[in-house]
Amino acid sequence: MERRVKTLIVDDDFMVAQYLQTLLSPYGEVVTVYDGRQAIEAVAVAFNEGKPFALICLDIFMPEMDGNAALQVIKQLNAERQPEATVPTKILMMTGRADKAKVMQALQDGCDDFIIKPIERHTLFQKLAAMGMVIVSHKG
Repeated sequence: MERRVKTLIVDDDFMVAQYLQTLLSPYGEVVTVYDGRQAIEAVAVAFNEGKPFALICLDIFMPEMDGNAALQVIKQLNAERQPEATVPTKILMMTGRADKAKVMQALQDGCDDFIIKPIERHTLFQKLAAMGMVIVSHKG
């Protein structure tokens, strides 16, 4: 059975955001924003509407507020606002830079996994499956 997944994509690179939206939109609603502050606002709005995101794809390196700072606030919002009975939001951090310290910090701060850009479809869906986000069977 197909599972519809509400996804938030957060990336300041328009092409990456559009690519992910193309890959993920067949599986549910996709909201795209371009920096960490917009991500926090989108998460808060989703909670207020009673329709939290199931998946957040969050870039680490962005202007204004980077992904690591946004992750900390989003995790706090999840802890405060997401009922225990629901499935917690899964967060996949993304980076195009080989900055091990930033990735390790994101893992310590509670992201579920990370992926290195350029993102390949097969790798993305493997990561999502490993996070328990098996959406539908697909050809990679």
